[in-house]
Amino acid sequence: MKPGKSFVFGCLSGVILTIAGLVVATVAVVYLFQGMLVKSAERRLRTPPITSGLTADYAWQVISLDGVPLDMEETRGKAVFLHFWHPTCIACLAEIPAINRLYDAMQSANVDFVCIATGDKDPRPVVLQEDVRFPVYTLEGERPAVYETTMTPATFLIAPTGDIVFKHVGGAKWDDETVVSFLRMLAAQPAETP
Repeated sequence: MKPGKSFVFGCLSGVILTIAGLVVATVAVVYLFQGMLVKSAERRLRTPPITSGLTADYAWQVISLDGVPLDMEETRGKAVFLHFWHPTCIACLAEIPAINRLYDAMQSANVDFVCIATGDKDPRPVVLQEDVRFPVYTLEGERPAVYETTMTPATFLIAPTGDIVFKHVGGAKWDDETVVSFLRMLAAQPAETP
């Protein structure tokens, strides 16, 4: 090999190895510091604001992690905590402890929790690692347009009347007493009339 070509080959090899090293280092740093990032995001969570004005769509299905389908029509007439999350989303992971506590607090209330893992990544490892206690589902088909958002996490609270009384995109402190009280109040409302 000519001296000029070996110099170019050496430079090119060095650039490729440097880029590969940076990619490996970035992946390693994200993996090593993911727990710290999640804890930091968890500390920044706030109580979500209340909004309204939408009507629930019950004409769709989700699938539990055990493969059991849930027709959303079965949730009609109940208060529903409908939550979309992604297993690699830092804000989504930060919310898990608060949603666990909210789920525990709502055990005596008539509230259905439908927490849907979006994307192609299998949520089971995260569910085990993060000790998720609330029900986790995956989408069966397309998400209805009323629940479309530009990002995750996204949460909708549906009243027994079928009204979406709350929509929030982004992380929130779901176990806050105002949320617990609001969900209990929703659960006590009568169902929609035919």
